[in-house]
Amino acid sequence: MNKFQQSVPKVNTFGIVNYVSNAIALHNKMVYKLLIYFMRMEVTSYKLQVTSCKLQEPIA
Repeated sequence: MNKFQQSVPKVNTFGIVNYVSNAIALHNKMVYKLLIYFMRMEVTSYKLQVTSCKLQEPIA
């Protein structure tokens, strides 16, 4: 029996790949939610600007 065989640590490759994959998926989910949030803020800001323009009295 080879004595070096026992000293090699076994690496759980599937566990590492799963961990990294979950981290990437969580990151993508957060980026997507932030993008949607900022897009909604822009639409709301635009609606407020249009509404305030409509409420102003015309200049004679």
